[in-house]
Amino acid sequence: RLLYAADMDLTLAAIGMVCLDEFDKLASGQNSAVFAGQGTTKDVSGLGVQRELLKMLESIEMPVPLEYTHSDYAPKAIMSTRDVGFIACGAFSGLKGSIERAGKEHIGFGRDPLSGDQDRIAVSYSEDEVELTRTFMNYGFLPELIGRFRRIVPFSSLSRAELAEILRTRVLSQYVNEFRLEGRELAVSDEALALVVGETLKKETGARGLEAALARHLEDAAFEAWSDPGVRRVRLHVADGRVVHELG
Repeated sequence: RLLYAADMDLTLAAIGMVCLDEFDKLASGQNSAVFAGQGTTKDVSGLGVQRELLKMLESIEMPVPLEYTHSDYAPKAIMSTRDVGFIACGAFSGLKGSIERAGKEHIGFGRDPLSGDQDRIAVSYSEDEVELTRTFMNYGFLPELIGRFRRIVPFSSLSRAELAEILRTRVLSQYVNEFRLEGRELAVSDEALALVVGETLKKETGARGLEAALARHLEDAAFEAWSDPGVRRVRLHVADGRVVHELG
């Protein structure tokens, strides 16, 4: 998902853009613990970070440390966030469950069945599903913080064709170059690539899982190829429904 920011008259005229990646990790659970040592005790709920972001997104002048240190006495400069655009993005895993379970907490007759996607990770959202502030409040965000963002843009999960293109052009090409530098040729059949994409879809890890899935099938082949100086070609293909390798 992508949350598009915050309290600016002319976003296109902003002097800078700041991306708050992994924004969903700031979501707080329903933690009502009271920290007696406020200011000295770490707020593990995430609400403390959200409250600090509220100030930063309000177009204020804030002190910025000039040195990388945890000391409160480090020299600081005053920076205005008036002309800074903020973009927050994250995967928001489990948000589908928060949406579907809202208003369906009761059990017994009259309860609408869930779609089955509420516990999935790689899901797509519609504009209607993400336009309500209470959706993110149930997920663990302060409604005031979500209200700072002018627009919420949901992205669809990667399709099989998109994952296959990423696997072929980005992940596989790196391994092909690595084998070439060692004087060996790497070839992977289309069927093997399709099987790797299928494994990634089952794990719901997106494009990040492609390299791990392919590396798992390359490990044994690479070990045998590097162990035999006479091997000059490594080929992965599908046999009996699984990826196997041939050395030549």
